[in-house]
Amino acid sequence: MPLLNLGFRDGSTFFADADLIVTGRTCVIGTSGSGKSYLVAVLCEELCRAGIPFLIIDTEGEYYTLKEKYNLLWVGDDGKCDIRLNGLRLDDLATAAPRSQPIILDLSDSGDQFSVLGTFLTALYAEVSRRRLPYLVILEEADRFVPQAGERLPVLNEIARRGRKRGLGLVICTQRPSVVDKNVLSQCSNQLIGRLVIRNDLQAVSHFFPGQRLPKQLTTLAPGSFYAMGDLAPQPVQITVKVRETSHGGSTPLLSSRPPAPLLPYPRSSTPQGIGPSSGGREPAQGRSTSTEGSGPDVTFGFPSRIKAADVPFLVRRARSYVLFGGREMIVGIQKVLVPITELAVKSRVGLLKKHYETKYFLVDGRDGRSVEVGDGIFFGVGFSQVLGLEQRDIEVLQALEPKGELTVFDLVGRVRLSEDIVRQSLAALEDRRLALSYRRGRVKVYRRMVDVPQMKLGPTQAAVEKIDEDGTREPPRAKDEELRKIVRGLVDGGEVDRTSLLYYPLYRVRLELNGKGRTVWIDARTGRHVESAQ
Repeated sequence: MPLLNLGFRDGSTFFADADLIVTGRTCVIGTSGSGKSYLVAVLCEELCRAGIPFLIIDTEGEYYTLKEKYNLLWVGDDGKCDIRLNGLRLDDLATAAPRSQPIILDLSDSGDQFSVLGTFLTALYAEVSRRRLPYLVILEEADRFVPQAGERLPVLNEIARRGRKRGLGLVICTQRPSVVDKNVLSQCSNQLIGRLVIRNDLQAVSHFFPGQRLPKQLTTLAPGSFYAMGDLAPQPVQITVKVRETSHGGSTPLLSSRPPAPLLPYPRSSTPQGIGPSSGGREPAQGRSTSTEGSGPDVTFGFPSRIKAADVPFLVRRARSYVLFGGREMIVGIQKVLVPITELAVKSRVGLLKKHYETKYFLVDGRDGRSVEVGDGIFFGVGFSQVLGLEQRDIEVLQALEPKGELTVFDLVGRVRLSEDIVRQSLAALEDRRLALSYRRGRVKVYRRMVDVPQMKLGPTQAAVEKIDEDGTREPPRAKDEELRKIVRGLVDGGEVDRTSLLYYPLYRVRLELNGKGRTVWIDARTGRHVESAQ
């Protein structure tokens, strides 16, 4: 059997043995936006290129775009389908399937998906068992048809347990492995696991990893990154899915596809900022806005949510008035907030002769200038918050001061190469902000610094963001571009902000009350963790 090119591993092409996939048991797992459907489409394209027949059970009507390049039979109730489900004898289709071109069974418009799928798979299982021909079934949203609890299709359990000996392979795809029948999931000897964030889902896949130790990166994997394991690789390896050849039918609908809405008579200052389309989790962070000011770009970039509001109550640590028998805090409000983050592209001269320029990147909270780090969640630091609004010369003087040393005005004039009058003005501004302190040492007035100089942890690459279309309250950026530019000029010798980009990060603001007293906690909408100092 041929090899299937699924993507890249450490710069080299990652191939999967077609025989392992076509007659084996494979699970493709990843939360919404992880690129799970994109990976499945790449797999379908490779199967088509190799001339291998298969059936993909499409519950959302997103795989019809495979027909842009390949000869597949599209069966469903859409008016553009090759064969209409309404009135079709499913037994006849199942009998022909093993020897026909690949089939897209589109159930998105079917009123009774369970009945249609159950009838078809039962007939297909009998036909493949009779012919003993290798054939692959790809099942989207397996948690709907073989859940751990509730109504299920028994034929899928039968295919998972006994189909291999008859040549019938199975690929199950799900966002929620914790609610898939464990007997079905345990049959999967090939695993492709993308980003997961819910605790139960992480526990459900832990047994696939050696020693049941989950990689720390699993909760923050970029869209299109998956761990390949089991028979696909002797040890878990991280792969990046290659670019697919046909268009992505599962992308989130774009706002640009809507007809224009009538204009409403609201003031210009209240116009929503930066509302734009979603990328379906595959768009690179290119063409993003280069300004955090003005009316905002047509497209919004940021970090998409992974946690639904309905899951937030299970993530909040609620206090009690007494340890054992007291009342428990009540959640009285949950609001999604999109926090503005300004990405600064800082250009500076490098090298011994300072002839070359280098651009690095730094994230700040667009509300107050605090530093931001985004990795396995979001983390806030002091950043520029204490010096926001100061002039460049004030920053330079602050840097020249020492936290324990005692410097006079004339000492500072020599260090910063500014006039005496300018230094005195800057010192007055710093004392007004309580960033510097002056006192007498004999007949001489001396100064010392009262705060740490802001640190800029510059990174070599831009933040890995996507186009987003998020519901929630967009907090306005208050840290002006020019204020941030002045700070950078003061901190980085010869440094300059080349451009700025406005991004958004989703958090949940949760209001709690107990015995008449209230408090607010913040939950990361990507990791589900509590966020300290989010406001």
